Amino acid sequence: MPILHVDNDNAEHLQPLRPPDIMAQHQASPLPRLSEPLVLSGSRNHDEKEGASLRPPRDSRHEIDAGHEIQQTSSSSIKGPHSSEEGLAKITGNSTPKIPDYPVISVRPPLRPTVSFGGVSKMSTYSSSDSGASVFQKKEAIVSVEALEEDVQPAVRGSRRDAWSFYACFACLCLLNFMCDVSTTAMAMVLPIISQDLRLTAVQTLWVPGSLLLSAALTQPLFTQLSFALGCKATLFFGLLLFTIGNVVCGTSHGATSILLGRSLEGVGAGAITVLTKLTLSQISSSSGSKPRTMFERSTSQVFWLGIALGPIVGVCLTETFSWRSICWMQIHYSMIALVGLAVFLRLPYIPSASVWSTLAKTDYIGWLLLSASIASMAVSISWAGTVYSWKSYQSILPLVVGIAGLALWCAYSRSWRVQNALLPISIFKNGSAAMAAFGALVQGAVLMTFVYFLPLFFQTTWSRPSHFSLAPWTFPLVVFSLLAAATTLYTGYRSLVWTGWALLALSSGLTILFGVSTPMAFSIPVGLLAGTGLGVLLPTLNTALSTAASNHEEYTHATPLHTFSTTLGGALGLLLSGTLFLNTLHLPQDLQPRDIFLLIRDLHAMPSYQSPLQTDLTIAIVSSLNELWIAACVVAGGVLLLSFWFLEDHMPRRRRPSMPELE
Repeated sequence: MPILHVDNDNAEHLQPLRPPDIMAQHQASPLPRLSEPLVLSGSRNHDEKEGASLRPPRDSRHEIDAGHEIQQTSSSSIKGPHSSEEGLAKITGNSTPKIPDYPVISVRPPLRPTVSFGGVSKMSTYSSSDSGASVFQKKEAIVSVEALEEDVQPAVRGSRRDAWSFYACFACLCLLNFMCDVSTTAMAMVLPIISQDLRLTAVQTLWVPGSLLLSAALTQPLFTQLSFALGCKATLFFGLLLFTIGNVVCGTSHGATSILLGRSLEGVGAGAITVLTKLTLSQISSSSGSKPRTMFERSTSQVFWLGIALGPIVGVCLTETFSWRSICWMQIHYSMIALVGLAVFLRLPYIPSASVWSTLAKTDYIGWLLLSASIASMAVSISWAGTVYSWKSYQSILPLVVGIAGLALWCAYSRSWRVQNALLPISIFKNGSAAMAAFGALVQGAVLMTFVYFLPLFFQTTWSRPSHFSLAPWTFPLVVFSLLAAATTLYTGYRSLVWTGWALLALSSGLTILFGVSTPMAFSIPVGLLAGTGLGVLLPTLNTALSTAASNHEEYTHATPLHTFSTTLGGALGLLLSGTLFLNTLHLPQDLQPRDIFLLIRDLHAMPSYQSPLQTDLTIAIVSSLNELWIAACVVAGGVLLLSFWFLEDHMPRRRRPSMPELE
């Protein structure tokens, strides 16, 4: 942008013109344009010596027309004895002065608010007064308001249609997310009924929820990469199809093989839906360009945990009213409603076929197979040890060794230079804070699923008729305090909240050890509130800790999926490991076998009076074995609390009130 140098001696001869005078002057005799740009010379020292000013003329005016570029035009003519020749020579540096026209200079619009009414904005401009001070003057509209309204109305109607489409898509995505989470915990309080109906062993019964959690965790990283190639909409519909097929197989199953197959397919679909609902919502939120809609992106996580909280209640109500199979049919019905809504309202950018094939070729299939096979092998070994096979048998040791070796091979493969698009960013674990946050999410998921699936066994054993809301103190605070923790993290950081969450979780797990045969419900409620509060505080803070520890864009992109993957995988491994510990420490009276424990719990309170001693011994054995789980949960939560003191660093900037210079 050229700078005009004007002598301070000549400044008193400058006579500013008002905007109406300028418009009249341009209409009467428009000034010609310069054939070449005006070249100005001079240094800062020369300007200071001559007393020049580096500011543009104060009598300039900003013209703001509807739909046109904002321009600044000179509105003053230089008058006086020195302005025609000597002043022009100083400006141009030429010995033979020519009378030039003033160039049109593009400038930034004034940073002042405009008043908007509906879709029409009434703009204002600045002009210079005689004293040199800027005053706010209203500019007459060049185009009539009626004409502007005619142009704006189609855009307004289009934006309203986009808004309704966004809200419809958001509701469908939340419904899908809710159904997936209900399927995770809906069978928590009806496992003895399913075991009796299908004649399942204890290990097979534990694999009913375990197969869903494990398959959901293992397929989440794969579907994240497939969405980049196929698009979120196609991948989401494919996951929804698998989720529906799994529910159909599960609802029509009559044995262990069919129900485990159905739950595995259901878990694959649930893993795809869990990841892709967030990715899809982020795409439609960013395309809308409305900042307040970012809160909807966070609310999908709250719907996720709300489904986990309501899942046991929904499962018990449907089972007592109809059958446990009605849980599967209910999920199918609501999933079809969401499918129709997304097919009508969801609009995402088209992906060219060439880009699809090139991205599919870069997907890390080998890494996914190595990781999935290793974790599945370890999970099978954990569930078999001491229950199906002895701890020293090769059936228990060999899968565990193969799984550990496979994990080591996967880590080496992911760090090799040949992998262009790794399944998970291994480099993020070089940061101690990120590694601690991922491990904390793993432990948190394990403790949560231990409470969700083994506390109902305690209630059904010690209480003759447990309430449908027995798990509510453990699950409902999880939703409430996750919202509060997410808001508090912006002001206090996540480090103190992580410590608070682990402390509450360790304390509540320790108090759960006091649960006995005659424990009243009034004592279990405050313990459950403490545990639910600790879990709710940890949910958003661990995710924030993992995101802020990322050092580059790739790590930041995978941070949230990595947190979801760690939590889901921890829930699967924690459920299977807790089941193994429960069955190995269970010492039943007489000739009863631990493999039939779910059948015994189902018929425990239906035993005749002459078998009351057996009923008492069985109750004591179950409660004693469950206490081993609470001790393990307390030790693990306390250990993670100590580790978080040493390794967790707070990288999150605090939100503060901006100062006045920053606002200006």
